[in-house]
Amino acid sequence: MNKTRDKALKLYQKGLSIVEVARKLKKPYATVYNWLVRRNPSCTENKQKRKPKIVKYVEALMQSSLGEKLENYLFQVWKVKGQERVVSLYLFYKQHKDEFKQVFGRSLSKSRFYSIVNVYVMKKFGSIAKLELSRRPKSAFKHIVKAGTIKREKGLWEIDGTGFTFQDCLYAVLFCFDTYSGYIIDYLFVEAKETGATHYNKAFNTLQVGAWLQKIFIQKGVPDKLRYDNEKIFMSEYLKNALKELKIDCKRTKPYHPHHKLIERAIGTLKNYIIFNPKENFKETLEEAIAQYNRDQHCFKHCVIRPIELFRSGKKVDEDTIRYAFAEKFVRVLSNSTIQIDNLKYECIWYRERIGDTGRLESTKEVLCIRYLDDVSQLHVYDKETGEFLGTAKLVTLVPLQKISSAEIKESIAKTKRAQKRLAKLEEEATLIKGQIQPQGVVAVFSNGNKSNGTTLKEKHDDILPGLLEIFGQ
Repeated sequence: MNKTRDKALKLYQKGLSIVEVARKLKKPYATVYNWLVRRNPSCTENKQKRKPKIVKYVEALMQSSLGEKLENYLFQVWKVKGQERVVSLYLFYKQHKDEFKQVFGRSLSKSRFYSIVNVYVMKKFGSIAKLELSRRPKSAFKHIVKAGTIKREKGLWEIDGTGFTFQDCLYAVLFCFDTYSGYIIDYLFVEAKETGATHYNKAFNTLQVGAWLQKIFIQKGVPDKLRYDNEKIFMSEYLKNALKELKIDCKRTKPYHPHHKLIERAIGTLKNYIIFNPKENFKETLEEAIAQYNRDQHCFKHCVIRPIELFRSGKKVDEDTIRYAFAEKFVRVLSNSTIQIDNLKYECIWYRERIGDTGRLESTKEVLCIRYLDDVSQLHVYDKETGEFLGTAKLVTLVPLQKISSAEIKESIAKTKRAQKRLAKLEEEATLIKGQIQPQGVVAVFSNGNKSNGTTLKEKHDDILPGLLEIFGQ
């Protein structure tokens, strides 16, 4: 026994921990601890003089070039929707794994890395609070609320949007997220420059969101519950009725409490991916970031999982049922076999009862019209009172070469209105300039119709108005 104890003492003096000595000698930890600590005062003194490992790691970090990189990284701040945010430490850990191994002589776990960073911040800046105040103004923290624990429910999906700045262009993006697995199911994005919107709520219209949800439900199934915030595009009667027909329990978050949604953390992680792994265009970058997020391990409260392995599709619903739920429904008057919706005229291809011997069609009749989102060129017409299917009405205002969706029609009308407003504003500015400056200067261009090239102000901005002005009668 004395030989084993002496051997344990020698190993301990060489720098091995008590656990390592116990494993090497194949002895219980308590036995080795009694030999080296309780019954050996000299070892106790040596133990008190030895520095904790984490302090050694921090000192090695501060002496290496990796410490400077970490300090610069801690002060990286980027603006999102007008607010300053710091970047994720997890990305720094992933990018410098090999350097940590060289500095410390061993690989680091993520939890050990966070512990080292906390001690490093305490030594370098005094406290985490002082670091936060030195890299962001105090006003940046006034809206921060402690989230607490949020339950991850099975069958609950969340929808939320955000803005991304990529290569000096602003993009509005919507995400669909499974709360139980943490899986990002799908996305919908548009460049804000095309819509002139500064917030994602104004970048999309309701029919675009409806068509997107219809595609998700057909491909991935229908969830039991759907949670979203109080944005206008989610509060429309059209979406409410569509989700109600599919028997989806809709939940809304409390206003000004974004932390009630688990998707917010996923969006923050995606933004970090996009910052450090940009591709040629935004779509490619976003798709790669989502694929990487779904493949990576994520720490939930009691487990570490990969979303792609845990995700399960929603309940299966017939495709025709889903398409009917998201179809537009109108009550219109059938007059002389024509129906008008949004300045679009449809002609009925069937004949109804005639009045007397004149051979004329029934002059007026209220009917229910169903228009599917993926094809605006035809209506399915039903009798409003009896529910009898009357037939199909074809679009005659515009004969499309291919199927046109309702969302495209609505977006085209919106673009036309924006173009009209822009033209009216330019003409108003020209009128003001005429009243302030003499005709020999800039006004001559407007008043004389820009004689240098023979074009007037209206002609100069004809490219603003699409051809839909005539088509839709705007």
